[in-house]
Amino acid sequence: SLSQFVRMDNASQMLQQIGKIKLVSEPNTIWNYSNHSMAAAGYAVAHTFVPEGTLDEAWQKAMQTVVFDPLGMTSSTYDIAKAETMEHAEPTAIDMLYQHFAAPMSVNANLSGYAPAGSLWTNAEDLGKWMVAEMTQQDPAHAERWKNNDGMLNNTGYGLGMHIEKVDGIVIRHHSGSVNGFQTKITFLPEQKLAIATMTNSGVAYLIKSDVIIITFLKSKI
Repeated sequence: SLSQFVRMDNASQMLQQIGKIKLVSEPNTIWNYSNHSMAAAGYAVAHTFVPEGTLDEAWQKAMQTVVFDPLGMTSSTYDIAKAETMEHAEPTAIDMLYQHFAAPMSVNANLSGYAPAGSLWTNAEDLGKWMVAEMTQQDPAHAERWKNNDGMLNNTGYGLGMHIEKVDGIVIRHHSGSVNGFQTKITFLPEQKLAIATMTNSGVAYLIKSDVIIITFLKSKI
């Protein structure tokens, strides 16, 4: 199976791939998004919070302790096996002939190593709790992630895990993400005290139909 080349079951597998990624520019010259970089940064922070155990365990424990429990997010997990036991929509993918089909949740089992970059299984109620916390957070340290650290180019920039954009004079902070068969877009308009989340069970992934996923082509055509 070719799946071994795209598997990212845990933090160790993800980190091993970082050394194989070529830089697109010299450090501190331009901004470019990287799932690997975001995930590595998340694991580093989690390790300082939970130095014992694996990085995967540290991340999950840190999120449970710092985010999920205080906000009452009882339906949120990074454990895909647990997510499968809960009520959930079937992921919808597109095959090589651009036909939609329902895929098993197992097609995402190989993305767990990306957890800090976005492998959370949640629902609208829990996501809403987090969005309210984001909008009302008063901690100065937390406010740093809402600041633009990239320099506004064509009215767009990037904070800490958040795109920052100015449209018709309105500041918008947003981020989107996808896994196989699912995608989410979160948008904050802080000055308007408005937050919007869209979650769909239709993704941008192109899958080869099989009982076992062979390989995934993200946002590309063959």
